[in-house]
Amino acid sequence: MSCPWPLTGPENGPTGLYQGDCLCFHPGMVDDIQPLLIGSATLGCVLWVITYLLVFRRARQDGRHGFPALALGLNLSWEITWTLVVVPVGPLVDDYVWLLKLLGWAWLVPNCALAWQWFSLGGRERAADGQQAFVLRSLVLFSMLFAAQYGFAAITADRSGQLTAFVVNLVNSAAFLVLLGSRPDGAGLSYGAAWTRMLGTVLVALPFVSLYPIIDPGRGSYMHMHALYLSIFSLDLVYVLWLGRARRRMAA
Repeated sequence: MSCPWPLTGPENGPTGLYQGDCLCFHPGMVDDIQPLLIGSATLGCVLWVITYLLVFRRARQDGRHGFPALALGLNLSWEITWTLVVVPVGPLVDDYVWLLKLLGWAWLVPNCALAWQWFSLGGRERAADGQQAFVLRSLVLFSMLFAAQYGFAAITADRSGQLTAFVVNLVNSAAFLVLLGSRPDGAGLSYGAAWTRMLGTVLVALPFVSLYPIIDPGRGSYMHMHALYLSIFSLDLVYVLWLGRARRRMAA
């Protein structure tokens, strides 16, 4: 079967999903549904804000921190980098920098509250180590995570911050599973936040299947992004099911 939209010249550009030297669908299709795609991704980001609020509330109720230190440090690092330090650039991104900055602040503020909660509740859980030692170790960890996240973005030439964001998201998903494994009773862990985190990522990942080749053209292949989307969803689904089972067991 002949390709209806061959990539024969630079005028065609990377505006859709690739299949060899052929676009899987007409570039105009992305333009036609672009507002819907951006709206879905924005809604997914809002669900992440709700996630942070639900985590904070549940941790406050149970008196135990509800966000893994590794995930918290990476989230803060990404938000500080792409909200305060670096201006994300790239096709399509340039048109929505204001939205990315707004969402960055919407994430950064509740994450600062979660960081305060980590230093407060986490220090109590590790009282035997001493509060000063706990704070020092946490600050060293967060500083190292900031350097790692910033270095990853530089090495991978991630000028929009989106590749780094999904890698951070994958670490988040794995870290929550590890935290749940250390708390069979699910103390401090919000079941509602598990759902909003998973659904929020899905609402961002689905449109990014079409949007990311536009945002970050010239990568040649985007299978690594597809692998990230599927890996994050798989881990999040396991977390939702595992936490739900823990809740039912405690309620029995």
